[in-house]
Amino acid sequence: MSTEKYAQFYQKLSGPLRRGSGPVILLKVFNLLLTGIMYAAYPLLLILRLHSVLQSGGDPFRDAVLLKILLIPAGSFVLLSFIRRRINRPRPYDPLPGGAGIRPLLVRDRSGCSMPSRHVFSSVIISMAALLLDFRAGALLLTLSACSALVRVLGGIHYPSDVAAGYLAGVACGLLLFV
Repeated sequence: MSTEKYAQFYQKLSGPLRRGSGPVILLKVFNLLLTGIMYAAYPLLLILRLHSVLQSGGDPFRDAVLLKILLIPAGSFVLLSFIRRRINRPRPYDPLPGGAGIRPLLVRDRSGCSMPSRHVFSSVIISMAALLLDFRAGALLLTLSACSALVRVLGGIHYPSDVAAGYLAGVACGLLLFV
C-alpha cells in the first residue's frame, strides 16, 4: 500500500476517534494501561515461579521452566531488536519522500524501527510465558496483546503489518518455551 493510500486508510480508521478529546484520551489511557499490565505481569510471573520452586524445595538455578521464562524472552527481545534496527522501517508518522507522514493520535518522539513492533512482541512473549504457567492467564494476556496491537495501529505509531509481525514473532519465539 502506498504512503498516500495508507494515509487515507488511517484517516478513515482514526476519524471517529478524532471527533472529540474523549476518545483520544481513552486511547492514551488504554495504551498506558495495557503497557502497565504487561510490565507488571512479567516480573510477577518470574516471582510466582520462583516462589513455587522454592516452596517445593527445588533449586531455582536448575529449574528448567524458570530458566526458560527468563532466558527465552530476553534472548528473543535482543534478537528482535537487532532485526528491527536492520530493517529500520519508517513509522507511519515519519515524513517520507514525496509526502508527509500521518498525524498520529499517540505521540512518539522516535523515528524508524517500526517493523516488527517490539511492544507487541514483548506483550505476546510475556503472554506465552504466562500460558506456560497458567492457561487462563496466558489466554487473557494474549487477548490483551491483540488489543495492544490494535491500539498501536489506531494510535498511528505502527502499521498493521508491524504489529502482525510482532505478534507472530512473539508467538513463534514463545513456542520455544514449550519445547
